[in-house]
Amino acid sequence: MHRLFALICPLALLGCESILEIELERVAPELVVTSLFTEHAPWQVMVQHTVGVQEDLTHPSIIDHATVSIEGSNGSLIELVHRGGGFYYGDASLPQSGIMYTIRVEAEGYRSVEAMDQIPSRLKPPDVRYLQSNERSTVTLYDVSGVENYYAISVLSPNIYWQTFNVLNPELEDQMKRFSVEDPFSPYVNRPRVEVALIHDRPFDGKQFDLSLLNNAFDQDDLSTYINSISKAYYDYYLSKIVQKNAEHLSLVEPAPLKSNIRGGRGVFAGYSLYVDGRLTPENIKNQIIGTYDLSGTQTIPYDSTLVSDEINFTLHSDQSVTGFIKYDSEGGSMVTSLEGGYTVTDHGSAEYLVHLHHDTNTFFRNAKLRISLLSEVSNPRIELTMKQVSNDRKGNRIEIHRTFRKRDFVEEKIP
Repeated sequence: MHRLFALICPLALLGCESILEIELERVAPELVVTSLFTEHAPWQVMVQHTVGVQEDLTHPSIIDHATVSIEGSNGSLIELVHRGGGFYYGDASLPQSGIMYTIRVEAEGYRSVEAMDQIPSRLKPPDVRYLQSNERSTVTLYDVSGVENYYAISVLSPNIYWQTFNVLNPELEDQMKRFSVEDPFSPYVNRPRVEVALIHDRPFDGKQFDLSLLNNAFDQDDLSTYINSISKAYYDYYLSKIVQKNAEHLSLVEPAPLKSNIRGGRGVFAGYSLYVDGRLTPENIKNQIIGTYDLSGTQTIPYDSTLVSDEINFTLHSDQSVTGFIKYDSEGGSMVTSLEGGYTVTDHGSAEYLVHLHHDTNTFFRNAKLRISLLSEVSNPRIELTMKQVSNDRKGNRIEIHRTFRKRDFVEEKIP
């Protein structure tokens, strides 16, 4: 960074208007593999590739021709199936605790990669207490002595929104500082607000530990607390991802590299064991979002009537597959595009639960992200998925398109 500054300053003082072209060394693309796995849940793996700074970033980085296999130390072996958009899925042999798993990914034109990890052993179920109208909560952890344990804690509201909070324990201040970025113009924040607290047990190894959380936004009943016992690979990757995200808008901070346990490539292959205090378990949420959705509304900013006539229908199935279509109105008539592919439900590092649709079709719906905007009572769920798309109109001006999808089997309550 300092060498570049020294080169530019003399040119600026001389009033030179010449453009310096720097030839960057082209680096061969690498496979990027992302997979978090837990006990009795189907295998899900995203396979992509790195993109150079000189490449077209609008071109998707998905890998749809990879061979993905996972071998367990117990002799199990499973080959995953490509659902679409670089998303691979397998449920023939589910992950189990205590087994070391090795993932291998091969794709023509790329160096093969592999990684190893396992699901951490189940710990004694923690105790969760909510105090002072849900503004404070205490999570009691029962740590195992002599073992490096790592945890990820988060709190979810009934409307599928992650609550940000502060960790109040003085023993964890040094750990929580990592979630902040060292800005030369402001001091560290000892207790930053976080959506997920990634901690290790060195300050309380082998002891009962009361994790104290504070959030003034805890104004809802029926909260659910997620306590994950995570592997070191999980901890290292997502902590570095959070630090990198925090450093994005600070020009004087060095870029934070992502840590990875993928040999020969990048990404993460990591196990975790989840305990949920509350009713909003991942299985509960998935069971409620499974179903058929229709496009119920489209809004453009600024308004453009030519962009509000699309017909979109898709179904989320229990096996993580998606079927559906987009129907366009064009001058030559209607055109229908298939939306067959797969989907994932992401809950880490986002303000909300996100449903990601993964497709090979070259449309705005490729790898679309749909936000779950509302979830009411289990007996009568009102599910809406909303999507934001940024595009250009026919004149090349920026335009935002907001779409809302309503689950078809929702039944409105009748007013007597």
